[in-house]
Amino acid sequence: MKVIPSVLTLSAFVTALVFSPQVVTAQIVEAEPGTELFEQFRPVYHFALSAFVTALVFSPQVATAQIVEAEPGTELFEQFRPVYHFLAREKWMNDPCAPYYDEATGLYHMFYQSNPDSTIWGNMTWGHAVSKDQVTWKDFPDALLPFQDKWDNLGVFSGFSMNNAIDGKHTVFYTGVSALPISWKKEYLFGEHVMYATTSNDGSTWHKGSKPLIKLPPKGMDVTGWRDPMPFHSKSLDKHFGFDATADSNYLLVAGGIRDEGPRIFLYHSEDYLDWEYKGFLLSQEKNTSFSPYSANWGFNFETTIYREMKDEDGELHNVMLFAAEGDPNRYPMWATGTFGAAGSDSGSSDSDDGLFTPLMVGVSDRSDWYANSIYTDKNGKDVLIGWITEDNNFAEGQPQGWDGILSLPREVGIITKRDIHDLEDHLVGKGDWIVSETRNVSLADGSTIPTKTIKTLKVRPHSDLKLLRNPDAYEELPLMRLNGTSKALKSKGKSFELKAQVSGFKRGAQVGFALRHSKSAGETTTVVYDDKAKKVIIDRSSSSNGKCDVFQDNDVTPVADPVWGDFYLYDEVELLDDDSDSDAASASDVDSDSGSDELTDDSDSVAGEADSEVDDGTYKVTRENLNFHVFVDVSTVEVFVNDRFALSARIYPCDETSEGIWLTASGGATFDKIKVWTDPKHAWPAKRKVPTKKVSKKTGKSVDLE
Repeated sequence: MKVIPSVLTLSAFVTALVFSPQVVTAQIVEAEPGTELFEQFRPVYHFALSAFVTALVFSPQVATAQIVEAEPGTELFEQFRPVYHFLAREKWMNDPCAPYYDEATGLYHMFYQSNPDSTIWGNMTWGHAVSKDQVTWKDFPDALLPFQDKWDNLGVFSGFSMNNAIDGKHTVFYTGVSALPISWKKEYLFGEHVMYATTSNDGSTWHKGSKPLIKLPPKGMDVTGWRDPMPFHSKSLDKHFGFDATADSNYLLVAGGIRDEGPRIFLYHSEDYLDWEYKGFLLSQEKNTSFSPYSANWGFNFETTIYREMKDEDGELHNVMLFAAEGDPNRYPMWATGTFGAAGSDSGSSDSDDGLFTPLMVGVSDRSDWYANSIYTDKNGKDVLIGWITEDNNFAEGQPQGWDGILSLPREVGIITKRDIHDLEDHLVGKGDWIVSETRNVSLADGSTIPTKTIKTLKVRPHSDLKLLRNPDAYEELPLMRLNGTSKALKSKGKSFELKAQVSGFKRGAQVGFALRHSKSAGETTTVVYDDKAKKVIIDRSSSSNGKCDVFQDNDVTPVADPVWGDFYLYDEVELLDDDSDSDAASASDVDSDSGSDELTDDSDSVAGEADSEVDDGTYKVTRENLNFHVFVDVSTVEVFVNDRFALSARIYPCDETSEGIWLTASGGATFDKIKVWTDPKHAWPAKRKVPTKKVSKKTGKSVDLE
């Protein structure tokens, strides 16, 4: 027989689990399986009490009921499941963790937060998969498991990786959790620790360190969180602190916050990856404030923070941070570039509350359900960003479909430069998600001048390797089309597809874009539009689902229908004309872009892009950028990219089997060009995802064969 702690009520038991280091000590005799007493009150649902208690202990949001989860291969399991995105085999997944490319093997490794036993958060484990091309994947055994020692016995939380680190091995740095719940809204329990694991066999298995690299946050601080360690190297910080650039110099940042003050990034330094010195706050912001109207809210606590040094096309080095900001009620994936203090100073010392990093521009990576970003460098040296896209179907107590969450498509990020902007509306006055790097007055032949600006901002676009998903036998390319307040259906149809198009020649204040997953009856449709009046890209989900799927009706649930949007501004650009130039000459900003420029002439309709200037004709022209859409739809997921500097995601849940139409749409006159559609894409995973042949023993931590 087994002996377990007795409990008088569920609430008392949960209270003991959550708030007490020791469970009540009275004992009772536990019935064995198969006996009358064992079966008398035993539930028949997929989850029993243990899953419910797990949800209570692990999650700041208490689950109040349990549901039956669909099994892999069933109709319900597949109904909304994307085919070319990264997903766990089943159950719950969230943050991408520690992705990296291994030059020795030619493999990309992706780890991810997983609960292998449930579609609700808990039992945090690192799932693991590998790829040769960043788009097609195969499963590896789970890399890191909880419940192995006291430092991560309640979960293996997020982190990042570094090659040639501890003992010269590839090393993942992660958060070990020994006390829960964890939430910036609750009292901090000092249960987060900086841990590590190394591999000696090219990433097949991982061996955990025996003790934390950093046990707890700095003493005397009332923190709201302290997790997601990221190791990195920094020429900028070496210069700032006066470290020898030729010596070993390693940095580590940990994301979190200070209660009643605001979010913080904690900075550490080491010469050997083992002994870390606290250097102060890398970033420190006042709670619940914003850098600008275009920059979202700093929130109260940071998570999954990345530091990168990126050079732009002019060779200028930018200190870039990407982070997840926990706010109330919203949370945002954000980015910033900035400067450090004067060289040789130590404004980031442990007694400094100001933060070493001074933001110059701050933006939102994706104002949607995209969150918890991670980053890696691909084999060609590109910085690649990936995030977690949550479900948005309003099932708060588990997923009947049997899985929850996906990872986004890989995104190339960097710094992009736009030159010769004529800021007609003074948009570039003040702070925002850009910096003005140059202003100049362009001299014209008649002696008059026109002001121009050069700006820099974050570049974001779908990774070029995504073309490997395209099916050449399911491709449609269309000639130029002119719409006049109408919509046009394309021949191509599908639940999963890629769409590219260039849109130009529309009036200021118009709406142009697409209707996707459009049903024959028009009862279901998802629209993706640029609203020029609002200066936003919008994914309108008001008719994405009619809610008539059995899974929604049986559970009295309606998917979220709120619009998803992000700020986006189309710029007017100045083009100087040489004597031999004709009216079709390209603008300066088109030299290394396929976006082109749309020259618009003066007419009574006041078409977008025309210049309000009295300078002599024939000397220059002002044109407006074209809209270059790149859209990926994958069953229940939409990812939209515009002009290499904007990204937006959404989840949709169409119920009508005919919701496969693709339409062009415009509120007024608009020209659609370079229209390309690829349907029936290659799948990211094998038809049957095999269970890995090895697993890591929870008792020993060693790799063992599965029988």
